[in-house]
Amino acid sequence: MKISSVLTAQIVEWVNRYVELAQQIPGFPKEKDSGYCVVKCLEGRTLLVFQVGQVPFEKVGKYLCLADEKANRLGIHAGLGHRSSWQSRDGLNKWGGAVLVGDLIFSFSGLPELADEAVMLLAARACGLMAHASACGIAHASNNKFLHALDMVPQAK
Repeated sequence: MKISSVLTAQIVEWVNRYVELAQQIPGFPKEKDSGYCVVKCLEGRTLLVFQVGQVPFEKVGKYLCLADEKANRLGIHAGLGHRSSWQSRDGLNKWGGAVLVGDLIFSFSGLPELADEAVMLLAARACGLMAHASACGIAHASNNKFLHALDMVPQAK
């Protein structure tokens, strides 16, 4: 599977936009303003990896590894009906932040884990790859308050 250059540009644009908008949510940790996005096909092949913001050098490896791990874990658990890496998190080494988007997996690491998930859901929705109801269903399962808060930030639409 491949993703088109148009879709690649849309994903990059929307993820960057939502990470930036997250900074406007009251109480959002200001030091959490960057990270890495990974897009994989369900079979596990990496289709896209990109940095958002200025990731501190000491965090590059961590964020890349976490985004990749979340996507891989979700790919393994998708056959069990999982739609989010939140469903297999342990809060120690395995975190939420990856979501199933059709036959793609969108994953982010660098923000608080529920914000990682919300950014992925909203970017997928903005790219026309996920319905609003599907995004809300995934967010409901993780009790994700960031989805609604981020969706309400002015200019988010």
